[in-house]
Amino acid sequence: MKTLLVENNGSERHIYDSVLLDPKKMKMLSNPLALKIVSMLGEEELCAIDIARKLKVHEQNVYYHLHNMEKAGIVHVARREMRYGMTAKMYAPVASVVAAKLYENGHVVENIKTQADPAFLNFLEPFIKNGKLNAKIVVGSPYPHGEFEATSRNGNEIISLSLFLGRFLDNFEFLDIKCDVNLDENDIKGNMIVLGGPRTNIMANRINDELPIYFNRKNSWQIVSKITGNVYDYDYDAVIERIKNPFNKRKEILLLAGKRSAGLASAVIAFTQHLPEIMNGNAKNNELICKVVTGIDKDADSFIDSVKFGE
Repeated sequence: MKTLLVENNGSERHIYDSVLLDPKKMKMLSNPLALKIVSMLGEEELCAIDIARKLKVHEQNVYYHLHNMEKAGIVHVARREMRYGMTAKMYAPVASVVAAKLYENGHVVENIKTQADPAFLNFLEPFIKNGKLNAKIVVGSPYPHGEFEATSRNGNEIISLSLFLGRFLDNFEFLDIKCDVNLDENDIKGNMIVLGGPRTNIMANRINDELPIYFNRKNSWQIVSKITGNVYDYDYDAVIERIKNPFNKRKEILLLAGKRSAGLASAVIAFTQHLPEIMNGNAKNNELICKVVTGIDKDADSFIDSVKFGE
């Protein structure tokens, strides 16, 4: 069962995608080799032969643990590719956290009315209307796809944005999240919140030419502003833009995207922590909701935790 884990860490809260397992299946992780395998898969998708060679262990031992952990729901086959002259299964963990519920003691939470600032609610319309999500959240597929055969791995950003949007909804509910490869014509003609740049999200690529601040595919995906002429080329640079949907002018698109996949964290932090600044519009033309931000690692822990605004 998919769920979320909230870890309080001083003044910060870290959110993790997590999976609840039967307590009996947790024993799979008691083996040191199994733990090493999961840790490696958290860094990159690997096949059994890759793992065996990196750990200098017999391949059959790796297959044994992968089989058991896949059966237990701890890892899964993320994709298949040709390796070593054959089709290899590339494994990844199902989530960054697996946990076991020891007994039932949860509380039913329902009908939570928002106390949000009315100005925020007004700005977020039509994406949120009458306390309900009124848009598709479009994310890039985690598998190689599209013109650039890129993959998207932005689970933490999706969770952070979803929790933020949940503050403005009247009830807890599943948000309507779709992969870019699964959109139909009705989806495309509706309101959309698009996460990820044109390299990793097909929808972002389709609207790239319509953006006041666009991504230059001919020059390493530099972010280029049609408003100021400025060019942004840092890997943690990102944009937050709101435009009319070019496929249906009665609807709107909100784009949060980075120059690289890592830059999406910058956009999500800016949107969820500095919404009033976003609402002020572009520094050169405040009638346009399009901002550039740069991610900053203030506490030097290798994770973006703050942003500064460009335009």
